[in-house]
Amino acid sequence: MQKKFKAYMLRNDGDETAIGIEQYDEESTYFIASIYVNPKPSNKDIFDLIAFYVMQQSDHGENALLRITIPIRAKYQWIQAYNGRIFVKRESTANIPFMQTRLLAEDALRRKTSIIETLDDGIIYRNE
Repeated sequence: MQKKFKAYMLRNDGDETAIGIEQYDEESTYFIASIYVNPKPSNKDIFDLIAFYVMQQSDHGENALLRITIPIRAKYQWIQAYNGRIFVKRESTANIPFMQTRLLAEDALRRKTSIIETLDDGIIYRNE
């Protein structure tokens, strides 16, 4: 079984960075992370932070699909460090598919703190 994740990143003009991560399936969300980072991390540090949470939510031997948007970078060497357990799909910043992760990142920038939550039974997110 392959778990699915999305990640979205925002940076302000200062040193603040925020990342939204979601584990999902076709109907529900099972994990959210609204992460605030200051000072500004390197591109590799951002990818490794996202990968840390993806791996934390994945069972041993389980693969994960990670959908990321620009400006998140994922160099081949960085992905390979996870021994084929993370498959990365780069996508343009589309508003609807990444709406929840964008809102998580925006919220982290406002709060200036991080919130990580596992939703064992899942919740259904509706953009209304």
